[in-house]
Amino acid sequence: MNLVLIILSSLVSHVASVGTSVITLLDDDMSGHPLCQAEDLLACQKAQVDVDGVLNNDPIIFPYELTLEKTMDYEDGSGTRVMELKTTEGNSSMALITITDEKIVTVSIDTSHGLDFNLLNCGPGFYLWRTVNETFYDHFDLNPKGLNQTDSNRKLDPALTQLMEESRQSSQQATITIKLYYTPALQDSQLNVRATLANNIARTNMIMRNTNIPLTIQGICPELIPVSEIGSAPAILNRTVLQFNNLDELYDGADLAMLVTLGCAFQRVCGMAATINVINPLYNYYGVPVRLAWTIALMNPFSVFTHELGHLLGGLHNRETINCRGNCPSTALGFLVQGLPYHTVMAYENSKHPFPIDYFSTPTLGYNDGANPIGTPVDDVRSTILSTRFPISRLGNDQCQRGCFNRDTWSTCWDWRQSGYCQHTYVSYMRANCALVCGFC
Repeated sequence: MNLVLIILSSLVSHVASVGTSVITLLDDDMSGHPLCQAEDLLACQKAQVDVDGVLNNDPIIFPYELTLEKTMDYEDGSGTRVMELKTTEGNSSMALITITDEKIVTVSIDTSHGLDFNLLNCGPGFYLWRTVNETFYDHFDLNPKGLNQTDSNRKLDPALTQLMEESRQSSQQATITIKLYYTPALQDSQLNVRATLANNIARTNMIMRNTNIPLTIQGICPELIPVSEIGSAPAILNRTVLQFNNLDELYDGADLAMLVTLGCAFQRVCGMAATINVINPLYNYYGVPVRLAWTIALMNPFSVFTHELGHLLGGLHNRETINCRGNCPSTALGFLVQGLPYHTVMAYENSKHPFPIDYFSTPTLGYNDGANPIGTPVDDVRSTILSTRFPISRLGNDQCQRGCFNRDTWSTCWDWRQSGYCQHTYVSYMRANCALVCGFC
């Protein structure tokens, strides 16, 4: 779904499809695999990946002759290579590819015709290609309670107010760090946790760039914690907080914290933020602003990771979902694009707007040369994130206190974990050299 600056015109290039797919689909029966049993899946197939083809080809051909060309190709500073792609046929399909330093590939493709695709790594040489029904809405988080507050009756320190205004007006790039946690269920799913987290971070940064927000999100020090995914969303958040003696331990030097789970909670709640706007909270579940959210790991077609992070940065749902009409508590509202079937990251779908787009709401961007803007002056999450990014980026020191990592390569550690060495024979070696993959952190 291509958007353009209102003051610009869109340009579409047409490139002929040549060659073969970089992903080969196999005939193995994957129906019993846990990652092939989600309700929104139309198909789930084992796949082989030509990593060199992904790295070197442009345009790139995927299964079903879906052809996309690279619009950006860069390294994100953590050893992950990121590629952003768009369709060669001009029909608004787009894709994100991340490749870790060990050549583990993750792909997310959002098409223009109601189908999405993702490629997931489940161990050395083992990939799944999944076809996702984009109109199956599998994300729901809790609406904030107590939204009778308004921006005007929440008093801020004058120095903080000044910093937020400087942040809003500045074009300087800011970096916000997130301490990442994940559950035993996610680790035991066979999903490559490191690659999945990297893809979520990359998609979030792509959304920031799409919306012209000079902010980089950096995930730091992923750590396994023994949190069950059973029960309600508040229960999952509570269990996470109770793992630590104090909130400083929870944040571990980062600005924010995020728990990533394999599945949703009770009643299909798939994410929750403990605080909305950690600088000037509209709502906080604990009575104090805990800078924590949780999200499911898999994101097609909706980026739940970015949505829940958006809450911590100050974003709210769209006014139709909050049911606040003309008396909304903030202007940081998601948006249903009028006249088109799209909704922005913080908004919820309805029958007329079933398709998510990778943009925060803003009146400065729109379809059809601005005839269909993706926000208004009072539905403008971009403006709020512009204001909160400087203060939030200064909350932590960005240095993990509990450095949890693998000294050996991820693939080597994974092989040894699969052989059971985290539990027997070489436990002391694995504790010293494969702490992350074994869950010894």
